[in-house]
Amino acid sequence: MIGRRERKREQTKQGLINAAVELFIANGYDETTIDDIVSAADVAKVTFYYYFKSKEEIILEIKENCIQEVLSRTETLLGEKISAVDILHALISDIGHWTEKNWQLLNAFATQRFGPMTQTESCIDPEKPVRFISLLEQIIKHGQKTGEFRKDIDASRGANFMMITLMHEQFSWISEGRKKASLTNRLNDCLDFMLNGIKRSK
Repeated sequence: MIGRRERKREQTKQGLINAAVELFIANGYDETTIDDIVSAADVAKVTFYYYFKSKEEIILEIKENCIQEVLSRTETLLGEKISAVDILHALISDIGHWTEKNWQLLNAFATQRFGPMTQTESCIDPEKPVRFISLLEQIIKHGQKTGEFRKDIDASRGANFMMITLMHEQFSWISEGRKKASLTNRLNDCLDFMLNGIKRSK
């Protein structure tokens, strides 16, 4: 059972995370400072450094929380007797709905990701697979075992190709003003293309 002190610490940490999310959405990642975050959370700056080493570390935790939210259902489905194609459709649906709701936060992630590498990021194990790519690779391998996908395709390369394609569609949808159809429909079109290609059916 979690004690009162532990609950208080968790509430304080979550308050910092909530404040950071709101500021990253409202002002962008680059324009948000640690001073802004602690002011919005109404805590001392030393409190921030008790939980996080830097602004980069807090956004990485926010990103991990979002990944958990988006991928948890798909990871569960992989353990059940469901076709790989159905699992991919479930994943596409979850990605689409999350992005349509949180596109401003996705922009903050992109700004941080493509900025100069920080000490926090440089400490990440380069051999550790990115969770999203790892999940896509597992789905492809599952489809190869069930006979849905070709076995001569390297699952790792396929997963990377799929991730790049889906990310491109996400950011294209945002940059185009989020006006052309729903993102979920666009991602499903991408999935159809990846599964069926451009060859004319006989």
